[in-house]
Amino acid sequence: MPEDGETMRIFVWCLVGAIAAPQAAQGADMASCAAALAPPAKLIFDDVVTLYKPGDSLHDLLHDHTRALVMAGKVTRADARPSAIAAAECLKLKPAG
Repeated sequence: MPEDGETMRIFVWCLVGAIAAPQAAQGADMASCAAALAPPAKLIFDDVVTLYKPGDSLHDLLHDHTRALVMAGKVTRADARPSAIAAAECLKLKPAG
């Protein structure tokens, strides 16, 4: 039978693993989601991913950056809304912190 201190260390390491594993999986989910995006959506995603922090207004951030990409001729008006929506679905998978 393990000593009390050893039991506590094992418990702490299990707790750390339980907290860290979902965040790592969520980051992997975001990356695989982004890899499957169509080119205009991937462009929007890449433009916003480093700026977006979970809890921020994703709508405002995507609106401003998608509009700028349309004005620059990098995304068509027809592609803007569906591409921003697709990029948002991937960005929602970004882990906090």
